[in-house]
Amino acid sequence: MKFDLYNQKAALTRFFGFSDFLPGQSEVINSILNLQDTLVVMPTGAGKSLCYQLPAAILDGTAIIISPLIALMQDQVDSLKNTNLRSASINSTQSYTEMTDTIREAIDGNFKLIYIAPERLENKIFIKELKKIRISFLAVDEAHCISEWGHDFRPSYLNIANVIDEIKNIPKIALTATATPEVQDDIVNSLKMKNPNRFIRGFDRKNLSYITINTNQKEVILKKIIKKLNEPVIVYCGTRKRVEFFTDYLLKNKVNAVAYHAGLDKEVRIKTQNRFMNDSSEVIVATNAFGMGINKLNVRAVVHCDLTQTLESYYQEAGRAGRDGLPSDCILLYNKSDRKLQEFFIESNYPSKDDFLNVFNSLKKVFGGNSHLVSNQNLIIPEFANSINLPIIKFNTILNIFEKHSLIKFSNDPKFSSIKLSMDGAGIRRLFHLADLKQKIILESLLRNIPSSSYEDFKNVDIAKLASLVGVTIQEYKEQLRILEISGVLSIKNLPSEGKMILDFDDETNIFDKINYEKMQIRKKRAYEKLENVIEFAETRDCKRNFILEYFSETNYSGVCGRCSSCNPQSFFKIYKQEIENYSINENLSNMLEKPKEGKEREENAKEISSLSKSIFELISKGMNIKDVSKRMRITEAEIAWGIQELIENDYFVLIEQFVDIKTYKKIKQIVTNFPYSPLRIIRENIDEMIEIPILRIATAFARKELGIDSNKFKKKK
Repeated sequence: MKFDLYNQKAALTRFFGFSDFLPGQSEVINSILNLQDTLVVMPTGAGKSLCYQLPAAILDGTAIIISPLIALMQDQVDSLKNTNLRSASINSTQSYTEMTDTIREAIDGNFKLIYIAPERLENKIFIKELKKIRISFLAVDEAHCISEWGHDFRPSYLNIANVIDEIKNIPKIALTATATPEVQDDIVNSLKMKNPNRFIRGFDRKNLSYITINTNQKEVILKKIIKKLNEPVIVYCGTRKRVEFFTDYLLKNKVNAVAYHAGLDKEVRIKTQNRFMNDSSEVIVATNAFGMGINKLNVRAVVHCDLTQTLESYYQEAGRAGRDGLPSDCILLYNKSDRKLQEFFIESNYPSKDDFLNVFNSLKKVFGGNSHLVSNQNLIIPEFANSINLPIIKFNTILNIFEKHSLIKFSNDPKFSSIKLSMDGAGIRRLFHLADLKQKIILESLLRNIPSSSYEDFKNVDIAKLASLVGVTIQEYKEQLRILEISGVLSIKNLPSEGKMILDFDDETNIFDKINYEKMQIRKKRAYEKLENVIEFAETRDCKRNFILEYFSETNYSGVCGRCSSCNPQSFFKIYKQEIENYSINENLSNMLEKPKEGKEREENAKEISSLSKSIFELISKGMNIKDVSKRMRITEAEIAWGIQELIENDYFVLIEQFVDIKTYKKIKQIVTNFPYSPLRIIRENIDEMIEIPILRIATAFARKELGIDSNKFKKKK
């Protein structure tokens, strides 16, 4: 069935109020309307969501949308309320009753879209209920999460195959902003797509400038850049601690900044996000927990204070700048030592054999050498990790891997879960009034079943029983208890995953076969390779836009961008020169502003320039003309011209427009083309305008360099 463009646009206007599509949207929508399996790779901000929302509105039935984050789902559901398209989400924050009510309405045909967390697809009963719905198609958002070789692999995405196996011949659409050709193929295979239409929109955001600043005073430069811009900025940091540090520094320096990371209370995160979205705060400092699904159009810069672990992550996060199409900056504050943080994360995510054996043998000691027995003491993770000289993050990784492969399991014995109430009755009643439905159910179940003496001391609570009573999983119940703890209602000791565990291995167990250690090492090697790509991007003197496009195997481009800190460093420095000139690493300043080399041979043949020329270079890089430099350095313009000639001959980046107008330069270049070895006075006699010798020297040196004429014939005589 063919849906013509006229009907598509009519539906677009009716449901969303738009008069036309963004580039690439109509072709994707038509593919889905014709029930074709479809793979979509579009840049951030190119309108991926509409590509499945409009077909859902037009087609009969209900579209199932798989989405990784609860907040992202809720944002989509909220945004659709203004379109007359009924939608809902199913996720872990809902009670069993809420979930079943949503499914029942969907079976009755009351929703056009249902957003589902991939974790829900583990449940076979849930999938059976889904089969009762008249499904128009299945959309997988952030589809790169299904690829083990992608930058954000989420094992829960593998559950999507369960739906595909159960519901035959369901049309599928996969959408992502970041997928290399290898990951694209992995998505197609994992989702069992049949001859899919592939729409690869390209990765070039022409309004973005990629800028790297080498510095060891990141907070100072960050402050000055933000004050110079005076527009919305997202600042990304590698850890929660770094987020707090940079936020505190900015606040102390009168920058209206807010912090956002997963360690903050949910309500705080929501308020923080809203403040940034409505421009109450111009700067948000965040970990990568912030940003997915955020559609703030006027972000003028995204600043990374730390390296990301992959170039895909950097591209995705930096791409949150300039969604309104206006010029915007993607700034990376970089220091060679920055790699250590990401190397720490990689080593923590992929522990060594010695680390695994250390934990394995230590657990055996705790268990007295016996298998299948509950430990006779509490396992307090921070203390235990410290006792065997392992970082907590690495220790937790190993425990999670052991649990995943059934080498250990955590006991749900209620006597190992202790709770003490901290808030008085009046406070609890106020909180109950403000809580959402799920929190009310959890809180009520707890208050009805916990002894009154729990105000005085920790009392044991049967978490498994209470979770069963209210129709949620143990994990969901625990998450709500954590929220209550943060709210000051109660204190918790030894939740099941932190208390007792059951060992399910013995001396004969080969743990490295069980956990598939060799596959882990392949992933670890891949992680380091991806980190090296990020470091190479940070340090390259070649066009940074081209580096990104080549990484994603983009071929539809030519030339250089002319905007990045490699292509046009002087333009960048003219904007920020007063803000950062005193805070960049001096030894790296020249490197950052040099003209890109063309291969190793050219780099090896580059000659060392004089200290005078280096000083001149720093000043002209800040936009100074020859007269300004002469006054600053108190030397003649002739000496300045000799220095600039040396810079040009040794491949340093010099803008000729800074010293002579292009029309005059073209005349000089034509004379040099015809008479390459003419002295300066002869060249001046052959142009019909007056030009000072120092300026003529610079222009002639530039022309000879462009024409590839041997510069050794024009050296200053000693």
